Amino acid sequence: MATTKLFLRVKNSPTPTTINLRINNGRSFDLTVRTPYKVISNEWDEQTQRRRNPFEKTTPRNPEGKQLKKEIETLNNNLTLLEVDFQNFITINPNASKDEVKKYIEDKYFPTKSANKKVATPKKNEIPELFSECIEFYIREKSKRITGKQIPISVATHKKLTTIKNNIIKYKKSLKLNQVDDNFRDNFTQWMQDLQYSSSTIIKDLKYIKSIIKHFSKKAKISIDPLNWEFITEKQDFTFPILSFKELEQIENTIYPHEYLENAKDWLIIGCYTGARVSDLLNFNHKNIIEDNLLQFSQKKIQNQTNDAEEIIFLHPKIIKILNKREGQFPRKISDQRFNEYIKIVAKTAGLTNIMLGGKIDKKTKKKKVEEYEKWELVTSHIMRRTFVTLFVGILDKDLIKTQTGHKTDEMVNHYDKTAKIDKAKQVREKFETILKIS
Repeated sequence: MATTKLFLRVKNSPTPTTINLRINNGRSFDLTVRTPYKVISNEWDEQTQRRRNPFEKTTPRNPEGKQLKKEIETLNNNLTLLEVDFQNFITINPNASKDEVKKYIEDKYFPTKSANKKVATPKKNEIPELFSECIEFYIREKSKRITGKQIPISVATHKKLTTIKNNIIKYKKSLKLNQVDDNFRDNFTQWMQDLQYSSSTIIKDLKYIKSIIKHFSKKAKISIDPLNWEFITEKQDFTFPILSFKELEQIENTIYPHEYLENAKDWLIIGCYTGARVSDLLNFNHKNIIEDNLLQFSQKKIQNQTNDAEEIIFLHPKIIKILNKREGQFPRKISDQRFNEYIKIVAKTAGLTNIMLGGKIDKKTKKKKVEEYEKWELVTSHIMRRTFVTLFVGILDKDLIKTQTGHKTDEMVNHYDKTAKIDKAKQVREKFETILKIS
């Protein structure tokens, strides 16, 4: 998976300097390109890779402050969209050369005017005729921050919508907005099934398409069919894996042949006892520890979409034990991709070889394949949040669970809770027995 980093070459300059983008896609691919955006160096935050925003938790009252806040938010949103554009380009073109990547950014962000050819410029708010272009229009509309009315879509949503747009182009490039109807739904569903997409992915894509059509329903001519679409979610035939307390102890006590596995193992233990997203987890810093066992950090996934990105979480004694072993430091930082590779080896080395039904991405088709695997094969970074919620939901109430995981709704907590029905019944029994003893 390609990684990106935004940075400044020039520091301590009183004039705006160019923001650069570094792209790394494996050991042999390391490229730095300029972006069309600039910032004064002392206003740049190297940790968040964004312009510092003094108005994150306050609202300016004077016009100058409001304008400055708008400029900062616009720049930071544009940087987020730029990173997503590159991730999508690399995903679609995994073997792209450095010259092809350079051409992509030059064409998209530094377009040159042709002297011999006049290109018709569409009106700013004119709704395109092609559905694929409507999706791009929708992305731009939903990426704007409108104070009091709309927060920008997340990076993940932007990426998902771009994937849908690319699939629409592959399915039928000439598809028009008003041709998205029941016939389209049935044919597009069959097309995705032929490509071995899972039912959950197909339904999710159709729900997004329904939302897009609804968005344009008062602005353009559409078929009303999508507005009446209803979806039946098929019953999941397997359960996503979690790690039990016994398995965590097994992983913790195993001796690993290489230091990088010991490092990954410590991150895995920390993740399972905090429930943090991997993008936040691997950026934990001992300097942000307050009151000995509380950690303060900003959620990377939502820091540009909301003012409520700051979190403070409790560090379990298991985590403090790891920090003490490492002289107060968190494990060495590694990339998400390497982490996912290493924790599979960690789980295998620890003996998590029991057979279970699960879904795994097939390397040839790039689609999830459901069959029986050894448990270590199904271990990914997402197992940490599922493990935390499942192990501690019976101990902590949902509000406290959300404090640790950063989830905003009980529905999301329920989604991550993989507690078996018999275990839930036992929890009810234990609580009743405790109440009866007291009474």
